[in-house]
Amino acid sequence: VWRNLGELKKGDFVAVQHKERLFGKEVNLSNFHYVYKEGTAEGRKNKFIYPKKLTEDYAYLLGLLIGDGNCMNRGSIWICVCENEQKKNVQNLYKRLFKRKGEIYGHWAFMGGVEMRAYLEHLGLEYKRSWKKEVPWSIFQAPKNVVATFLRGLFDTDGGTRPWGRYNTSLDIKLSSTSLKLIKQVQQLLLNFGIISTIVKIDNTGKESQITLTRKAKSKRPLYTLRIKGSKSCEIFKKE
Repeated sequence: VWRNLGELKKGDFVAVQHKERLFGKEVNLSNFHYVYKEGTAEGRKNKFIYPKKLTEDYAYLLGLLIGDGNCMNRGSIWICVCENEQKKNVQNLYKRLFKRKGEIYGHWAFMGGVEMRAYLEHLGLEYKRSWKKEVPWSIFQAPKNVVATFLRGLFDTDGGTRPWGRYNTSLDIKLSSTSLKLIKQVQQLLLNFGIISTIVKIDNTGKESQITLTRKAKSKRPLYTLRIKGSKSCEIFKKE
């Protein structure tokens, strides 16, 4: 039965179209321009070369920063690297993008540069805290391979996977965030690959978690978990 949206009621089933593959084309970034204040410290160092289109490496960096990065500083970026494998992963990315490794301070991988941070803002990385983060505009306009790389960075930080089912033969793939808008946007991106997912709200307010061996954190907001639904969707996720 065809109904207008205003006529939908509880119990109605809605058909989901999940094979549109409406990806964008190359994202033109040639209009980025930053003017240094000559004679100041910021004008003497960390002048990197920035691509005129959104590349996979920059999309991956955006995914890492949205998932586990501090995006509030206007002169630098910080990515959480609690595990040695992730530290190596981020440092290799820094070397590819900026021709050198970042500085490690505790569990953070630091890279400075006011122009670099302005370039990332141009890509859509806003100065927002974790519960207000969103998918950058450039990702929604990017081609399939770039979108996939962004999602890979996001799942490499805030995602998880484990064996599931009675005989541990199925996969449980999920992504968690305190930003509901981010989770809904990721659900939309996954749908364009043909991947179905569900979203669950978990009230973790007041829960204490072990962040590092010496650091604990207490949750102040609910957590939203996106879980990929069905073996077919898991297959597509693994492939794409």
